[in-house]
Amino acid sequence: MKEKIVSLVCAAFIAGSTVFAEESTQPKNSTLTFSNEFGSDIVNVTKDKTTFAGFYDEVITDITSEKVDAGIDATLKLAADDDGIPDSFSWSGDDFDWYLTFRPVQTVSLGFSTDFPAAGSYLVVEDDNIPGGKLGSDGFTAAFTGIPGLMLTATVPFTSDTDSGYNWFKHTETDEDGNDSTTYQDFRFGAEYTFGSKGALAAVVRNPANADSFSYGIYGSLTPFEGLAVYGGYAARDEDGICDVSGDNLFNASVSYIKDAFSCTADYVTTCADFYTGVDFPYNVTKMIALSLGGTVNASYNDVAAGTYVLKPAVTYTSGQSGEFKAESDISFIDGDFDSVCFPVYWKYSF
Repeated sequence: MKEKIVSLVCAAFIAGSTVFAEESTQPKNSTLTFSNEFGSDIVNVTKDKTTFAGFYDEVITDITSEKVDAGIDATLKLAADDDGIPDSFSWSGDDFDWYLTFRPVQTVSLGFSTDFPAAGSYLVVEDDNIPGGKLGSDGFTAAFTGIPGLMLTATVPFTSDTDSGYNWFKHTETDEDGNDSTTYQDFRFGAEYTFGSKGALAAVVRNPANADSFSYGIYGSLTPFEGLAVYGGYAARDEDGICDVSGDNLFNASVSYIKDAFSCTADYVTTCADFYTGVDFPYNVTKMIALSLGGTVNASYNDVAAGTYVLKPAVTYTSGQSGEFKAESDISFIDGDFDSVCFPVYWKYSF
């Protein structure tokens, strides 16, 4: 099923690219963006050995127009085994995403695998959104935008995964002790109101037909003045989570501040038991060269010192014609002792 979807989406992009190439037929309000990122961690160095880390190539393309938006994000990986010997090529399932959104009328959007993430679910350092903050889903989503500033959504999540991706109308399973458990249709609702350029407030209700997996979330963002952006939210239950933090009562907070050549960003995700935090301090030495010093922490509140600490110094070179080059060192410590170091590098070209 996934292969058929990928083929259809790719075919749509080929057809779309042909349309965009003909300037005379291109709608004035349509856009096409493309990026290709080729990278590798080079080597993984531990106390015991040094191994090749493989490489990846990620392609992201988005098409937007008056009636239709579509996008695909696919990553090809060359993986290595525990000894650093290359052993496989594959599409990365964890990093594969696509969407198609159709607007039959200006105020109604019909989305297929369209996330519609709430603004307040964004993590600046991770450059990602909290899964529980999605107003849409991997399945089908209908959105209404007929009231200025307000989006209302209703969604039914599902995937092509035959093991766990079905969204049953009613499904009963019997455990090894002979006990039956029944789950009902998973459906979700969301709403987000945007206060111009100053911020947004969103609420999401997930799976209300099943008491053991029912959840809700509230998310908000604020840009009180130029250069400062604040994001935050709460999910009563988020089993997917992010950065190895998930479960009940999941809070997220993130902030970004930019002042001339200097900027600082910070993330914080927490439950009652575990937390993740990330910081980054970039500085633009010139228009083309930027230095940054960042780091992350994953730990349990019961034993913070035993967590995973990663230091991430990096340098980025950006050229308008050649793209963006970034080189980084990720130095990891676990339980207070050195664990490993790798050297992520990438070249990214986009238009």
